[in-house]
Amino acid sequence: MRAVAAALAFLVILGCGAPHEIAPVADLPDVMLEGLDGREVALSGYRGKVLLIDFWATWCAPCEESIPLLSKLQASYGERGFQVVGIALDVGGSKVVAPYAAERRMDYDVLLGDEGTTRAFGGIPGIPASFLIDRQGQIVRRFVGIVDREEYESLIKTLL
Repeated sequence: MRAVAAALAFLVILGCGAPHEIAPVADLPDVMLEGLDGREVALSGYRGKVLLIDFWATWCAPCEESIPLLSKLQASYGERGFQVVGIALDVGGSKVVAPYAAERRMDYDVLLGDEGTTRAFGGIPGIPASFLIDRQGQIVRRFVGIVDREEYESLIKTLL
């Protein structure tokens, strides 16, 4: 348990600072994840939408800084077929993530991930890490670190 927490802490240190693109993976992995309500969610169920998948954790300060922007993007583009999906990497699961998400009014889907989830995405060298996916399920961009609103919006608009 301590080793996992130390590894995740190291990931956040790597992810801090200016965003940078990381190596591409072609397709959205078809993995099943648990939602905060306990239901199983297949990522393939989002096919047909433009997705922004954000890997984060409750203990990650840069991740917390990104939450208001992700909520604004969901509110601005959700009706046009855009969806933000936050994948929490907290060891404590929904008992830790659910109150945190409610308190911060995370107005987008939040799922629970683990090391297997990060491997399915080709590995994540730090958090926050985000993946922009087109309607056909192709991963178009991957970033580690905080991405500004203008960069996200210009990419989202080209895919909608």
